[in-house]
Amino acid sequence: MTHDPSQHRKRQRQGRDQRQWHQSRVFFAALAVVLVLCLGWTLWLVLLTVAPNEAINYVMRTKELDNGSFWLLVEPTPMLRGLGQFVLYQTLEAGFPLPLVTTCTVMIVLNALAVPALMYSPVPPSQLIEAFVDSTSDLLVAVGFPVVVLGYCLATFEYDRKSMRLTAELFNSWSFQCAARVQADPLQTAIIYKSLEGLRLQSVAVCLARIGNNLTLLFGLYRLMELLRRPQLSAAAPGPSRGYQRTAKTSIYPRKHPLAGLFVALALGTVIFVMESVRISQQACASQPLCVMHAHRWWLSRTSSGDFSSSSTSGPVQSGAYNCPCRVLIDVDLAPSTYSAWSDPPDATAAVEELAASGDLELLQLVNRRLPELPERLRHCTHLKHIALVFTHTTTLPSWAAEFTELQFLHIEGKSQALSLATLPQELFASMTHLTFIHLGVHPILRELPAFGGLTNLRSMTLVMMSELRQLPSDLTELHNLETFLLMMAPLVETVPDLSGMKESLKVLVIEPAAFCCNGFRGTDCDLSSAVCGTGWIQSDSIGEHLECLPTERQATPGTLEVFTTFETSVCMSRNPPSSPAQSANGSESANVDDSNNTVAEDSEAILERGILQCAGVQYRECKLEGMGSSGSGMCLSDRFTPISCTGSANDIELRRRQIAARVGPNCNPDYETWLGCTAS
Repeated sequence: MTHDPSQHRKRQRQGRDQRQWHQSRVFFAALAVVLVLCLGWTLWLVLLTVAPNEAINYVMRTKELDNGSFWLLVEPTPMLRGLGQFVLYQTLEAGFPLPLVTTCTVMIVLNALAVPALMYSPVPPSQLIEAFVDSTSDLLVAVGFPVVVLGYCLATFEYDRKSMRLTAELFNSWSFQCAARVQADPLQTAIIYKSLEGLRLQSVAVCLARIGNNLTLLFGLYRLMELLRRPQLSAAAPGPSRGYQRTAKTSIYPRKHPLAGLFVALALGTVIFVMESVRISQQACASQPLCVMHAHRWWLSRTSSGDFSSSSTSGPVQSGAYNCPCRVLIDVDLAPSTYSAWSDPPDATAAVEELAASGDLELLQLVNRRLPELPERLRHCTHLKHIALVFTHTTTLPSWAAEFTELQFLHIEGKSQALSLATLPQELFASMTHLTFIHLGVHPILRELPAFGGLTNLRSMTLVMMSELRQLPSDLTELHNLETFLLMMAPLVETVPDLSGMKESLKVLVIEPAAFCCNGFRGTDCDLSSAVCGTGWIQSDSIGEHLECLPTERQATPGTLEVFTTFETSVCMSRNPPSSPAQSANGSESANVDDSNNTVAEDSEAILERGILQCAGVQYRECKLEGMGSSGSGMCLSDRFTPISCTGSANDIELRRRQIAARVGPNCNPDYETWLGCTAS
């Protein structure tokens, strides 16, 4: 039997084609995975833009904290602002942590060096290799760095969720103890917040850039797939096409072209720019420990002579010195251990003024520091997004505070009459369309609130211990995105504006007993002697003079009554007065806002001072409550940034017992917490 050479060659060609097809199928499967990954990531970025809070809550596992309002990211608006910044420049300016800056720099440098590496490789690369390198570079830019940012956030975010679940079992979801955002690590939250904000498509320019990156990646993947299919086409093509394949270019990039030097220079320039930006900014901020996050910038502004004539400090921001490009300023004492640290905290005015000199400040958080008024220099920080002033003796805000149009978070907590807000500018909120969170607590002499009309994105509002407040702004009805509304210890409020516009958005509504609960506003009979009038919140003999029955035309609208019915268990329900932070620290259970009761306030301060001395700065140790005899056992605790003093709160004591039993929360000390169940093991 004769052997046919043509049949043998045909079988070899078929076998070779089959092996190439199987290899191509593997490559196609890998490319399909990459394509699905890119499309999935792009879809997630779209969700992050369209529904930012839901997307972040799912990824960061914070849905159960603050009723899903932990991050309070600003919802997208129809008109987006244009930003013409590159990813690396944005990363440096935002003050991203050095690991993320380094990662972004490495990706960009590798992308630039890939071209000269292909041009000067010892063996001329094939088009397939070139396409693979190009696609990998595009993948790093379009997907790689954002994934690294998200992974960094997941790795660094720590929150004691188990302890918070125990807290939720003992306290109401709207209580101060369950305010997760307020109690979270401010530095950690700030870093993650800024990182996640950087992933969102917040401008047309950024959106177009992201789309361009993804289109480039898709084009590269398409080209790679075509090159994988080409061997089959070449093998199946007739003779002339094979000759064409032998004469066609095997490489797109020219061999050893001088253009490679441009890419090398670009990579080298990028490294130098990043290193110098980091070095110079770190040097400018080296002696400013309160600046916990700053921009990485090469060119810094200088302080002109006389700018800080009122400053008594000798920090780096002096005449002619470079200004620290500070983004985040945090100065807190979360648990004062002495009475002097509580009653006479250090003055932070000079530090705030110095770190605001560059105009870059975005987050300002002070706890148990003195800041009677905002320094003028802060006015130039037009990108300020977060202000938290807790127990800072702040008595007013300047009229120019209304210029903080990018503000998203405002928390101001007072102590007493002389150490709390007395007035606020009426136009304060007029242009604050980005504001999502307002907490105004313990301001007993504040009589009037600014108009709310500009707060189109407000999600959470808490008003606590405002004993002189009589009316809520009428444009409260325009807050259609409000999810949490707490009005507590405001007994003189006579009416509430129409709430029908927010009945779809409201998740939490808590209104403590007040005048409108008993004066006929709710359509019920007027009974000014009822317990729901809220007169127990104020120690004053003249409180009855401020109460009067309302005429029918001033009664609540049907929509407001419907909202009240939905939240009937938390509206105008008579209960024991809740302790606000300042009350807890003062050792009293009711607000003292009348000048004739100064003696009571002085006695409360004396009791507080003795409680602080008894605890000696040690939390959770057993202490004795004054006036309770031998059975008056309490626990030393810093309750919401107040001094470590003796408290008799049964829920706080039970919470600590459960934390120890479940081995969550702060590590227990058997030297002081044996009485709570702590053991040496």
